[in-house]
Amino acid sequence: MYYKVVNELPFWQTLKDFLIGAEAEVRSLTSLYSNVGRNADALALYFGEDPARCPFEQGDLAHLLFWEYV
Repeated sequence: MYYKVVNELPFWQTLKDFLIGAEAEVRSLTSLYSNVGRNADALALYFGEDPARCPFEQGDLAHLLFWEYV
């Protein structure tokens, strides 16, 4: 059985270009999520809560439920 060898260079170049862009997006999202976490901690402290006891995800859910019933 004979398989035709296909030039794989365009695939690898496309993959490399994608990964370069994806790395930048991951860094950006990581930074954004970190900033949101700091802001959530500051907000918890403002309301007299312990940020360690009330993680960002739990506060986000409480906020969503609050606005759902308002």
